[in-house]
Amino acid sequence: MYGGMITPSDVKPHEEVWIEGFFITFYDEKADRTAIIYACATKENLPEMISELWELVNSWELGHS
Repeated sequence: MYGGMITPSDVKPHEEVWIEGFFITFYDEKADRTAIIYACATKENLPEMISELWELVNSWELGHS
């Protein structure tokens, strides 16, 4: 799921910026666990964030001890 909003930036001069956020949910049936991963970024950084997030998710060995 994706979404966005205008918010004051965290750094001076605290101008309004458009940020976009996303989250991924998945269920590992073998481990009987659900995970939710989320991140927010400025529009310019979002594509890189999505790629990094999927690399992280795909690197996990879900359902294994």
